[in-house]
Amino acid sequence: RPARDHPFRGLGRAGQDFAMSRRRALILLAAAVLFWLSRRAYYVGFFNDDAYYLIGAKSLLSGRYAEIHSPGAPPLVNYLPGWPLLLAPVLALTGGSLEAAQLWALILLTAGLALFAAALERESGAETADLALACAAASPLLTSTAATLLSDGPMLFCAGAALAVLPRLWDYRESSVWTFFGAALGLAALVRPTGLAL
Repeated sequence: RPARDHPFRGLGRAGQDFAMSRRRALILLAAAVLFWLSRRAYYVGFFNDDAYYLIGAKSLLSGRYAEIHSPGAPPLVNYLPGWPLLLAPVLALTGGSLEAAQLWALILLTAGLALFAAALERESGAETADLALACAAASPLLTSTAATLLSDGPMLFCAGAALAVLPRLWDYRESSVWTFFGAALGLAALVRPTGLAL
């Protein structure tokens, strides 16, 4: 029996499989532009959670996970650190730019939509996947909240990435492969625990 490649060496092939049609690329580009133009529909902090994720990311840059806006800066215990962990490097590289943080959130959301469209295409075909993608991208709720720094977009990306990788792993029994995948799911759970339900 021919030796199998390590699954993570097949990322190039995964990229080829993920190659999208021009129509889907245009839908995603239009969605990203619409999300960005709608970024002021709600200010960051309107939903409370988004403000705490931003505070958590800023506190991580100071070496702790804390409510740095509160007297005594107590530990931040009500919000998991997954999304702040993904957000903190962007803040570090851009001097704490809010617009850069919003752009990063939009990139993750748009990539998550692309990954779910690819998963749906495997089951229902390209036209159905593109129609579902266009409907999701045109949703007023999604559009208006896309840049609020809530954890839904990053969770969608993590879940979509898991759906993209998992079909390639079923035939592998090496513990290192599943340890890596489990660790990635652990990070996804820290971003938003309800994402594991997907």
